[in-house]
Amino acid sequence: MWELALVDVLQVVISGLLIGGVYAAIAIGLNIIFGVMGVINMAHGEFLMIGSYITYWVFILYGMNPYLSPIVVVPIVAVVGLVIYLTCVGPLMGKGHLPSLLSTFGVSIVLINIARILWTSEFRGILVRSIPFSCGGITIPSTTLFAFIAAIAMTGALRIFLDKTMIGKAIRATAQEMEGAMLVGINSNKIYALTFMLGCAVAGFGGVLISLLYPIYPEMGGSYTMISFLIVIMGGLGSLSGALVGGFILGLIQSFSSHFIGVAWESFIAFVFIIIILLLRPKGIIGRGL
Repeated sequence: MWELALVDVLQVVISGLLIGGVYAAIAIGLNIIFGVMGVINMAHGEFLMIGSYITYWVFILYGMNPYLSPIVVVPIVAVVGLVIYLTCVGPLMGKGHLPSLLSTFGVSIVLINIARILWTSEFRGILVRSIPFSCGGITIPSTTLFAFIAAIAMTGALRIFLDKTMIGKAIRATAQEMEGAMLVGINSNKIYALTFMLGCAVAGFGGVLISLLYPIYPEMGGSYTMISFLIVIMGGLGSLSGALVGGFILGLIQSFSSHFIGVAWESFIAFVFIIIILLLRPKGIIGRGL
C-alpha cells in the first residue's frame, strides 16, 4: 500500500517540476525586461499568445513540425516586440513606472482584440502525438517532457548569452548601473530595445511550448501574465535563477493542490505561499539582479 502511495507522490512531484520548468521559461522574459528596464510589461502574456498562434498556423497551413517552430516564431515575435518598444514603450522610458505600465496594458488590450478579429475567440489546439514514457508506475507524456527540456535548454542558453557575450554583458551592466554603463560607452537606448526584443522573443518561445500542452485562444495571455508575476515575486524581480526556482515552486504547488486538495485551491495556496515568502524574504527567494 505504501509503495502505491510513494509512486503517487513521485508522479505528482515530477508532474509539478515538469510544468514548473515551462512556467519558469515563460516568466524569464518578464523578469529580463523588468530587471534591465524597470518596465512592468502587462502585455507579456499576449506575446506568448502570438507565439502560440504562429505555431498553430505554420502547423496548419504549412505542416511545419511544432517542435521546429521556434525557428519561425522567435524572430517574428522579436520584431513585433521591437515595433511595440519603438512606438509604445521607448518614448516613455525615464518617466516612471506608471506610464509604461499603462502603455503596455493598452498594448495588451489591442493585441487581444486584433487576435479576436483575425481568429475569433474559438479555442484551437495542435494535435501532436504524445507517447507516454512509463517507469516504475510513473508516466510522463512526451510533449510535456519535450517542453520541459526545451525550457531548461532555453534558460541555460540565455544564461550563457548574458554571461559570455558582449551584448549580454552590456545588458547586465545596464541593469546593474545604467549611468556607469553609459560612461563606458554603452548606448542605453539600444540596450533597452534589444532587451525588450529579447524578453518578447522568450515569451514567444514560451508560447510554442504552451501550444503543445494547452488550448490556444485570444484571451489566454492574461493567465500566463499572472503566472509570470507570481513566479518573479517568489524568486526575485530581475533574477533568472529566481524565475527558475519560482517556476518549480509554483508547478509543485499546482500539482499537489490539484491532486490532493482540488483545482479550486491552487491559486489560494499559491498566494498564501507568496505572502509567507515576502514576509520572510521581501526581495524573493534568490533576490534581485541578472
